[in-house]
Amino acid sequence: MHNIHQTITMPYSAFQIFQLVADVEKYPEFMPWCETSEINEYFSENNNVVSLYMKFIGVTYFIQTKNFYYMPNKIELHLLEGPFSYLYGLWLFEDIKYNSCKVDFKMQYEFKNSIMSLIIQPFFNNITSHMIGNFIKRANCVYKI
Repeated sequence: MHNIHQTITMPYSAFQIFQLVADVEKYPEFMPWCETSEINEYFSENNNVVSLYMKFIGVTYFIQTKNFYYMPNKIELHLLEGPFSYLYGLWLFEDIKYNSCKVDFKMQYEFKNSIMSLIIQPFFNNITSHMIGNFIKRANCVYKI
């Protein structure tokens, strides 16, 4: 099992960053690895099914997750379909002083087979390590800082 954990303080409210992360249909605009994204099904205002088409090393991969939204503090995602045998993601957003928030991102994953893991894992780790930076750039653009 592979684990990713990143924490950062951002000069925005927890609600603002929650909104950016929850707006998955906009990911292709600022996530270079994301070719398309769509919400397939709404179960309620607090959960839905999301499909992403991710491209790395010249190959496009389909990932479908069921996402749970606990506005404005938490987003969870659970694998439904994709190149993983296991995928769980957790975003936590906490308001702190001076109109800032702490963003905590955790992901656990395992690829379906070891060959795929050897080939894709370094690229996947690179994508996830740049993901927070992409959200920072997006927030600066959307909220004009």
